[in-house]
Amino acid sequence: MITRAGRSSAPQVRILVILVVLAVLWVLVSACSKDTKDNNDSNDAGDTDSDTDSDSDTDSDTDSDTDVDTDSDTDTDTDSDTDTDSDTDSDSDTDSDGGTDTDTDTDADTDSDTEVPVPLGCQLLLPSNENTTGWTGREAVDDDYVVWRWLDTSSLPSKFHLVKYQFSTGIQEELLYEEYPDDVDNPSVYGDVISFEREYIGGDVFQIGIFDIVETQITTSGHNSEPIGGEEYVVSSYFVDYDNAGIRAYHLESGTETVLMGDDAIMSKAFDGTRWVAAYAVDGGHDTLYKFDLDNPGLGKQMLDATEVSSWRISFNEETHELVGSFYASGLTDGLDLFVWDPETNERTMLLSEPWDQGSPDYSGHLITYIDSQVNDCGWFGSYLGELKVIDRDTLVKRVILPNSQYYGVGVWSHYIAANNVGPWGDIIIACDLEVMGIVDASGHVCPESGCPELDGGVDGGADAGG
Repeated sequence: MITRAGRSSAPQVRILVILVVLAVLWVLVSACSKDTKDNNDSNDAGDTDSDTDSDSDTDSDTDSDTDVDTDSDTDTDTDSDTDTDSDTDSDSDTDSDGGTDTDTDTDADTDSDTEVPVPLGCQLLLPSNENTTGWTGREAVDDDYVVWRWLDTSSLPSKFHLVKYQFSTGIQEELLYEEYPDDVDNPSVYGDVISFEREYIGGDVFQIGIFDIVETQITTSGHNSEPIGGEEYVVSSYFVDYDNAGIRAYHLESGTETVLMGDDAIMSKAFDGTRWVAAYAVDGGHDTLYKFDLDNPGLGKQMLDATEVSSWRISFNEETHELVGSFYASGLTDGLDLFVWDPETNERTMLLSEPWDQGSPDYSGHLITYIDSQVNDCGWFGSYLGELKVIDRDTLVKRVILPNSQYYGVGVWSHYIAANNVGPWGDIIIACDLEVMGIVDASGHVCPESGCPELDGGVDGGADAGG
């Protein structure tokens, strides 16, 4: 293991990049009022629920509320609470039956009198402290797993947890635990390996095996962020200053480092895991979509689309290598619309153009998930609210997965999705099986509102799980 050095100014540098992103997207901000959530009690170490229980139980509660407890204590009380929360407590209040319990469940406490039931087929996972994609990497859903960094600031020093959840089994496991100044950030998963960054050593990339839990340092060059793993390479952004920024690729076997794109402020990037890297970058004051072919590195950075665009995330389908992106282009769109590109030919196809914004897409098999702000009659950057939807790449059938709320870091693999949500259940990560929800059929296609012709909720992995 390489010796860990001291902290750098990487967080300050990243703030500069964020400011550039906000400036580019300012034109998209509408005049609609911003909805803020006051009732966000994730990582609460001492909840004061509207009931008087603090169940840490595996009891057989018969609450008249609609709790989603997964408690694990050993009492056998039969509560008669009238609250409507779904606890994530670690407190020790007193049940109305007189028992004193300590919660160890993993659901999100909302302390609300109007409980919103968790949809059939969905599961609330451990909470995150952040309301941005910082809870996870942009490629954190893949190969039957969602991975995330859980930051616990309920007491000092802050604690960083690297956690995995397997969709097909429902098994959740913590892989790493660090205390500040040690850290874990921006994890992504590819196959049985998780890539992540550590800022405290100046921004370098590490990997850890899902099964062997062996940690390895991949880079030593510093200033790296948001790594995306693949078969032979790990791709990450880097930012030293505005004249020294871009994307690097690290060959896992040889250890060599290649600068794919330099002197570019990278706003969003994607890697298909094998050959293609794409990036939406600010280059010479222009917002441009580029590609890089790892099979033909001598070609260098190539323009994928000559249209000057503003983007809200791009993502590859790992099987078809098609790129999906959410873009605003003056004279072409009136908001953020969904486009797909063939990186071999640069052919662009408009997939979806509807009022306001459709953004933050991810792509697997026939499915493209996205956030749609039109229900709020304003752009996403004006309210940070939207419905979480899925569209079938082949049939263009669309469905709402989850209702209007704040979603970040949305990912899809096969018929599973996961997202960070700040909404009715607090600040949580929600994972859903779209087959069980009746949104996707056994062949991996989106079903119409009338229902799936053949629903098989027991097929793990689906038909076309690329992406």
